[in-house]
Amino acid sequence: MQKHLSSRIVRRSVVSARSAVTAAAVLLTVVTPVAVAAAPAFAQPAAASAATTAGMGVKVDLMGGFALGQRAHFSAEITNGTGADLQGVRKGLVTVAYGKHVNAALEPMTADPSKIIVEHLKDGVWQRLPLTTGANGAVQAAFPLPEGLAKGATARERFVVTIQRSVPAEANMGEVGVSGHADGTGMDTVGFGLGNRQAAEHPEVAISGLGGRPELVTGGKPVTFTGTVTNNTGKDIASAQDFFFVGAANKGGDLDPQYVTLERRDASGAWKPVRIGEQGRALTGNLDGGPLKNGQSRTYELRLGLTKFTPAAITGGGFTLASGDGAANFDFSVKYVAPDVTDPEVNRKLAVTSSLKGTTHLKAGGAAKEFTATITNRGNITQKVEALIELGDGTSKREVSADEFRVEQYVTAAADGWKSVKLTDSTWTNDKLRVLASPVRVDLAPGESVTYKLRVAATTAVKGKAFDVAVTGAAERSVAAVVLPFAVDGAPGAGATGATGSTGGGTTASPSPATSATPAGGSGTTGTGAGTGTANTPAPTGEMAKTGSDTTTPVLLGATGVLVAGGAAALLIARRRAL
Repeated sequence: MQKHLSSRIVRRSVVSARSAVTAAAVLLTVVTPVAVAAAPAFAQPAAASAATTAGMGVKVDLMGGFALGQRAHFSAEITNGTGADLQGVRKGLVTVAYGKHVNAALEPMTADPSKIIVEHLKDGVWQRLPLTTGANGAVQAAFPLPEGLAKGATARERFVVTIQRSVPAEANMGEVGVSGHADGTGMDTVGFGLGNRQAAEHPEVAISGLGGRPELVTGGKPVTFTGTVTNNTGKDIASAQDFFFVGAANKGGDLDPQYVTLERRDASGAWKPVRIGEQGRALTGNLDGGPLKNGQSRTYELRLGLTKFTPAAITGGGFTLASGDGAANFDFSVKYVAPDVTDPEVNRKLAVTSSLKGTTHLKAGGAAKEFTATITNRGNITQKVEALIELGDGTSKREVSADEFRVEQYVTAAADGWKSVKLTDSTWTNDKLRVLASPVRVDLAPGESVTYKLRVAATTAVKGKAFDVAVTGAAERSVAAVVLPFAVDGAPGAGATGATGSTGGGTTASPSPATSATPAGGSGTTGTGAGTGTANTPAPTGEMAKTGSDTTTPVLLGATGVLVAGGAAALLIARRRAL
């Protein structure tokens, strides 16, 4: 490097640091984008002066240090000095150049877009920008400015730039520029030294063929890209294992091998599936391995897809290609498309169970009985499940009234954990009361369940000697129910001392339910029960969404059953896999 750089460059003070990236760190990068601590200052820029043209002020800075083959963070403060709020979608421009440091300035070479990666932070996710060749040999990419940026306001944009070690050996300086205009007007730049070219200890990994952040559609067409592993260490590598990770975005849930497909093109041009396994919360697998001579590369044509069984809760993720400690990655978004209702491979089975067994006896005006009712998705796709809980006379078609019963639901936000539940006339079943427990509707991934913790009591106003509580879970083309019989001791009126019906163990719906009559304004299906007392209850339609209910946040349980997140109601979601 020249002894004197431009006024915006500070001479490198330490030698190149070895990469500290490990496979575990790679995985964290895939699952959750995180802030990276500043590395030792390889080349620290002096304070940059803002460039202002046409009312848009720009100030760009290098955050931390720069080293070839590693991700370097840059920030750009863009100030709207136009005198008016920005309207519509506006674009800025970012450029990257490298070359020789001559006379305190950059003498640019023609940059190779395949050797440069530019990422832009948008909505908390790093998105790779598609690069094109710009002026003076630089590469460039457009990026979106914050919509509606107020006059006088300043937006701080974040970028990550990676320049591979395989750029020409004569290149000893780089430069990044940012403009608040799509044509590059008023661009501010920051220069930096590329540092010493000590021999790398791991292969150089690159991913190409992607334009921006790809979108994967569940059950749709996969995304095709190219991965390259190159030995630029200056020596032969006796054994280099190439592998990959696929992870879901934060809070999106765990990935399962049945959700993801990865294929590679073989020498004949045919696509062959790649075996995928699990490691922690991510998926992983091996590609090729073995010796890699100095200067030699291994190239993979790959395509990544999501199956129709992918849960709706997974809204994004990331893919990482790695070899040794070298790695490259990209993020992707997910568009959920529900499988066709007639798809024979789709299992929509639901199950409803309860903690009660047999007939439960209550005393008129006495203590309440506590119990749970659980609706479980036993299918292989995410289902939007609606819960219908009804209370009615167990021995006749007598119309029951709300003052005969008291129902409460366990709600963690309440002072003692219990909250009174409103009883209304059911619009689905004559002579019954609707128990407005919360939530009415919930999305359940395969294996997930929702549990209602309730307690019911018969008041002194009760008129019958028996009643039942029917709990129904319904989704598109699937329904299951359980009927819980109660007997009331000391109640006036005629009737048997006990109710007949379900033993309370629970019932499940048949995978192919038969069509039944439904209330006016909707259509539905019924399930075939596994035991006595099964309710042939019509599947709720959109009308259920119109009933009143509390807005709640689900309570999530890990594999150990430890409560990890609270909500306003006693909704327990049991995950099929650990969080």
